[in-house]
Amino acid sequence: PYTFSWSPAVGLNCTTCSSILILGTGDTISYTFVIYDTAGCRGVDSVMVLSEPCFQKKLIPNVFSPNADGVNDVFYIPGVCPNEKYSLQIFDRWGVLMFSSTERNNGWDGRTTAGEEAKDGVYYFVVKLSGQVDKKDKPVADSTYKGFVQLMR
Repeated sequence: PYTFSWSPAVGLNCTTCSSILILGTGDTISYTFVIYDTAGCRGVDSVMVLSEPCFQKKLIPNVFSPNADGVNDVFYIPGVCPNEKYSLQIFDRWGVLMFSSTERNNGWDGRTTAGEEAKDGVYYFVVKLSGQVDKKDKPVADSTYKGFVQLMR
């Protein structure tokens, strides 16, 4: 029977839990943890967190190899925060939609929407994010990121 408290609340998934998840805010934040027991004893500690924003365009891979070797078999967008709305679309060079998803950790396995293996080549992706917040936990405008990815089997 302990009582827990974390502060500040920025980037935390829970302020009264013993175990927390800290989402990247792109800022350096010192979090304070306080614990009380039933006798009224108190313990305090702090941790300094150096973080980057959840999503960073520089982390998007530019090549993947869906050849079932267990290495780079899926093209996915890393670092999308759980609270952000997300969509990923992949197009071939003629603008035909090859893949689409709104699930954060669901990447493209190199197959067409019909389930066939896509050919080696360059594909165009569009990532849309909404629900993002800035370093002060204030909403920011929706973002669209576009680029190319090379599929090599």
